[in-house]
Amino acid sequence: MIDDQEFQEAFRVAIELIAQPLFAAAAGKADTQGVVCSLENACDEPGYPSLCLRINPLNPSRHSSYTLRADSAQRTVIHQQAFNDGQEIKTLDASIDSINRTVIETELATFFEKAAHCDLQSADKPEGF
Repeated sequence: MIDDQEFQEAFRVAIELIAQPLFAAAAGKADTQGVVCSLENACDEPGYPSLCLRINPLNPSRHSSYTLRADSAQRTVIHQQAFNDGQEIKTLDASIDSINRTVIETELATFFEKAAHCDLQSADKPEGF
C-alpha cells in the first residue's frame, strides 16, 4: 500500500503534469465558444494541492465548477462537479490513476456540456465537419 508521502507526491505530480494542462486547454477551447472560465490552484489539506475550473465565475448564482482534490485518509482522488452554484453535485471517488488524459478529457467534456451547453470536441474539428 502506498504511504501518505508517496500519495502526496504522486497527487501533486499528476495535478501539475496531467490535470492542469488539460483543464487549461479545455478552458481555452470553451473561451473560443464564449464561455467564461477561471482556473484556480489551492491547498485543501496541508501539502495537498487542489485544482478547480469554474464556469461563469462573474455570476455566482449560476457558476459551475469541476474540482480535483485528494482524500488523504482514503488515498483517493475526488472529482467533484457542481452545477448551478452547488444545487446539483456529481462526485467520483477514484484512485490516483484516474488523473489521466482519458478520464479527465471525458469528465471535462461532460462537465462543459452540462454546465454551459459547450461541445469541447467540436472545437477540435475543422470547419465543415
